[in-house]
Amino acid sequence: MLILGGTSDGAPLTGAYRASLAPQLPFFRAGLVGVTVPGLQIGGEIGQQLGYLAANTIGVMNFVILLLVGWAFAHKEKVAAFRDALRARRARRR
Repeated sequence: MLILGGTSDGAPLTGAYRASLAPQLPFFRAGLVGVTVPGLQIGGEIGQQLGYLAANTIGVMNFVILLLVGWAFAHKEKVAAFRDALRARRARRR
């Protein structure tokens, strides 16, 4: 990204500034919506193993979400009944 021009104390600026908006390492993409998550900045073998553990946890969470979405599409009646029960419960609270 380049920033050109502008004013400071009423005088125009003639300089240009360069900025990188891309995340620097260690960052990784996670989840179904592509959230950018900062990675662990722990050096050595322990940091590598913690990085593997974090990546595995995110992979398992994505798999569980995928299973839940598949189950919800296969059992539309149960999901609708559960949704209606939640709505009725919220209506009773008000």
